[in-house]
Amino acid sequence: MWGPTLMVMLELWRRRASHLKHRLREAHQIRRCRVAIAQDIPTSAESGLGRVSVDALLNGAAAGAARSQVTTPYAGPRVHFTSPTDFVFAGSRAGVEPGMETTSPAWSCYSYSARQRAFTVVRVPHLHALREVPFVYEAQRTDGTHMVSVGEEVLLSLAFPPVATVLYLFSIARCGGTLLANLARAQGNVVLDEPDALTHLSLAAQRGTPADTTALAATVVSSFLSAPSPLVMVKARSTSSVRPDALMRPQDVGVFLWRSPEPWFISNNRAFSFSPAVAAGALGQFVRGRNRLRSAGRLTAEFWYEDIMVDPQPFLSLLPLFDDAARRAIDDVMSRDSQEGSGLSRSALSSRPSPSPFTVEEFLECWRAQPEYANLAEVGLERLLV
Repeated sequence: MWGPTLMVMLELWRRRASHLKHRLREAHQIRRCRVAIAQDIPTSAESGLGRVSVDALLNGAAAGAARSQVTTPYAGPRVHFTSPTDFVFAGSRAGVEPGMETTSPAWSCYSYSARQRAFTVVRVPHLHALREVPFVYEAQRTDGTHMVSVGEEVLLSLAFPPVATVLYLFSIARCGGTLLANLARAQGNVVLDEPDALTHLSLAAQRGTPADTTALAATVVSSFLSAPSPLVMVKARSTSSVRPDALMRPQDVGVFLWRSPEPWFISNNRAFSFSPAVAAGALGQFVRGRNRLRSAGRLTAEFWYEDIMVDPQPFLSLLPLFDDAARRAIDDVMSRDSQEGSGLSRSALSSRPSPSPFTVEEFLECWRAQPEYANLAEVGLERLLV
């Protein structure tokens, strides 16, 4: 199991050493942000939000009348889908004066609109808390106090704390991703669990807009940081795995999680009621996304659910904070339900009344018919053969 990950481990340690040497020459502080332009981003007429100045993003030090014009606070999840990549905020009209600045790291990217070429950015009082919870997007929606639309170019110009390497965790669900995120978080690593802005960027890349998403993806990750970081682990939502190359820069690492086809379908079918054709198609897309990333020469590693449940240490050794204390934390995390408190917990799934009408045999037939199935052995995925 250790062989395939050795190269990744050595490369990550080299990068960490280089990053530490660089950071010792600089003060570990967030650079003061100043927006030199005020770019108004129109939102959907149905939202009632009108035009919001991007300077509202940097309102933390504002005072007087300008402060009173900060984007309208909202209470609760009043954001809804209008398309697979667009969110609309059901708030009120607002705007602020240009030229404001702040050192307050309270803003983070929530969603991305391919139609508007803009991000919805929300203010959460305790930014660091977003790294402590499963499903970042839910916490942003529940705990956010303000929002603003920010164009792509403006977002790239903001001085968010840099991240040297992003370790992306890709899977198609029910492959141990939440468990690994919990393990990494328990050991003190910086973990972002399913930020939706990255999901939307990956979906938009399938349409070809924007053309280059990797710099935007890195900025999205940086927006969650309050200080520079040598490595951030991001557990991507399953739909992001279709285009992992849309998120990863050359210096980033992609980790792919797999599971034997039969138990994977049983688990997915129980949780999401996917039909055999949909499940087989999703697995085929995942294989294509992985092959695309490897063909591009990106640094990748692969782990199987069955192996993780026996020993997660090979994966955890990729992360900076893995020592004797971290090893002692493994048993505690492994003994708990990683989905506890969600609709996908063991207790929640066991209480669902109606059995699925689909059979494993139907899924296997659909899976064997996928174009990717014939070449699995050639690309090193023999364990997906059935």
